[in-house]
Amino acid sequence: MKSRIFWGIMMLLLAGGLILSALGVGFPLPADISVGQIVLGLLCLLWAVRMCTDRRLTELPLPIMGLVMVFEGELAMALNIESGDIAPWWLFVLVAVLLTWGLKLLFPRHSRGWKGKMKSGLHKKTLGASAVRYFDCAAPFEEYIENNLGTCTVYFTNTELYVGGSTLRIENNLGALIINVPSDWCVSVSTENNLGSIKTDADLERQGSKLLFIVGENNLGSVVIKKA
Repeated sequence: MKSRIFWGIMMLLLAGGLILSALGVGFPLPADISVGQIVLGLLCLLWAVRMCTDRRLTELPLPIMGLVMVFEGELAMALNIESGDIAPWWLFVLVAVLLTWGLKLLFPRHSRGWKGKMKSGLHKKTLGASAVRYFDCAAPFEEYIENNLGTCTVYFTNTELYVGGSTLRIENNLGALIINVPSDWCVSVSTENNLGSIKTDADLERQGSKLLFIVGENNLGSVVIKKA
C-alpha cells in the first residue's frame, strides 16, 4: 500500500515536471539534454529515494550508476573527455553490482525491507547475470528470490509431492524474471508493479487444490509466470 502511494505521488510529480520542462518553466537545462534523459534520470532518482525510504541503503549504487549512464555524455564533457564516453555500459553495470554486493556484505542490517524478515537460507539473489534457480516442493515452503539487472529463470522440483498453499516472494528490479509453474498447479499473484510488466498464463489462474501464492514487487522489470 505504501509503495503504491509513493509511486503514485512520484509519477504525478514527474508528469508535472515534464510539463513544466516542456513549457520552459523553472528548468534552465542545457539544450542538448533530451526529454528522454530527463525522464530516465528522474526515474533513477525516484528509485534512489525509494531505496532510502525503505532503508535499503546498500542498494543505492544501482540507481546512482543508472544516473551516471543516462548523463554519461554530459559528465564526459565536464571531465573534458573528447570521445564523449567514460566507459563501456557493461563496466558501469559491473561496478554497480560489485558495489552493491560489497556493501551488503559489510552492512547487512541496511539491506532490510519486507524480505529482511525472512531467514537468510530462503533468500536467493541474482545480480546482473543470467541464472537458474530451483525450489524444492517436497515440503511446504516460503521462499524469496531477488533479481537485479539480470535474467532469472525459476523451476520447481519434486512437484508431485506439492500439496499447495506455499508462497514465493519476489523482488524484480530492472530485470527479467521467468517463473515456470507446473501445469496442474494454480497461482494467486499479488505483486506491486512499478513501471514494469507482469504476465501470467490464463490457465494458471484457475481454481485448484495445488495453489501457489506469488507476492512481492516488480520495479521497471518484466515478470512472466507460465506453465512449465
